[in-house]
Amino acid sequence: MYGSLAATGKGHLTDTAILNVLEPHAPTTIEWLPRTFLPFHPNAMRYDAFDAAGNNFDSWTVYSVGGGALSDGTTVVGLSEAAHKDIYPMTTVSEIQAWCEQNGRTYWEYVDMHEDTDLWCHLRDVWQVMKAAVGSVKPATQSSILFHQSQRV
Repeated sequence: MYGSLAATGKGHLTDTAILNVLEPHAPTTIEWLPRTFLPFHPNAMRYDAFDAAGNNFDSWTVYSVGGGALSDGTTVVGLSEAAHKDIYPMTTVSEIQAWCEQNGRTYWEYVDMHEDTDLWCHLRDVWQVMKAAVGSVKPATQSSILFHQSQRV
């Protein structure tokens, strides 16, 4: 796992989901690379398949692009074409960054130009839940969690 997905995957139980699906069929190892970002999207995974002799015979890179959808970098899978609508005219971080730099805008201004207004209410609600969850953790546990996260990265 790469980038943001690698940085948050254990907290979201991504590793558990992957292992539950793949382990019954073949030995499975997850490598976490949170500081490596692939160009198409920050939430990236690469699956490598090995034969009995340990030779890599197939590989698939896929991106978790949100809402349960995956992309191979060209098409989105996991959503019907009717349910999938393009929200953003630019879809890679490098495209968006270049646009922001050329137009003197921030990433959040780009998002605001293309999202529905209810996004900000939703994000405010998410922020309140996150603050309440962090506030409910005992201080000793909080320190332990922060220590382990910094060691993992």
